[in-house]
Amino acid sequence: MYIKNFSKNSKGNPGDKTNQADQSSQPNQSNQSNSPSQSNNVNQKNVLQREIIMQEADYRKSVNEKVKLEFEIRKIKEEEAQLRISLREKELQMVKMQQDMKMEEEAIHKSKKKLNFL
Repeated sequence: MYIKNFSKNSKGNPGDKTNQADQSSQPNQSNQSNSPSQSNNVNQKNVLQREIIMQEADYRKSVNEKVKLEFEIRKIKEEEAQLRISLREKELQMVKMQQDMKMEEEAIHKSKKKLNFL
């Protein structure tokens, strides 16, 4: 089986070694001078773009977390306000209960005095 070696820039016979040697010893200088710096710039741009995408994702995640925390804080403050109102109501009930108990104690004491007097 015969396999032909064709290179992109080869001219003449595929088996002509002199033609291939000439081409390999004379690389395209315009491609060689621009290629490393261009590929380096492209690589740097790609790296920076990936970093920007990751940073933006982290930023969006932080913003979402902040919004969630703000919502939770508002909810807790509302609950706190409701608890304070409930606490005031219970304290007022307690004061009223203590006053009622004191009046009942006094009524019991008066009734006992009347009973002892009779």
